[in-house]
Amino acid sequence: MWRVGPRKLDSPRVALRWMLDRLRNGRIMAVQKAEVIMSTGIRKRDQRLEVRTTLEERALINQAVSSLGTDLTAFAVSSLLEASLRVLADRQEFAMDAPAASEWERINNAPAEALPGLLRLMARPSPFADEV
Repeated sequence: MWRVGPRKLDSPRVALRWMLDRLRNGRIMAVQKAEVIMSTGIRKRDQRLEVRTTLEERALINQAVSSLGTDLTAFAVSSLLEASLRVLADRQEFAMDAPAASEWERINNAPAEALPGLLRLMARPSPFADEV
């Protein structure tokens, strides 16, 4: 069981999503204040991540950090975590509205079509099979 502040959450992923949702909604200004706590204690950041940027990139990042009133570490970690969740989302879960979900179910429940070309291909000997 994980906790973020007073909330108990099922997994670190759920805890992270909860924190990122609050961050996006302006409810948490500094991620470091929303510590993820396991039943065994507080998790501390002990891994270092170094990044090289151009002068212009660093100025833009600093401007964003300043406008949020947070520090660079909190901003970088929350941004990287949010980007990581976006990248992995399409590999782990689907989010769709009710009409799209109904269409998805309709397509998946439809009977399979006969594909003569695929049947011919599957009947051919594999080029990867060992010759006898």
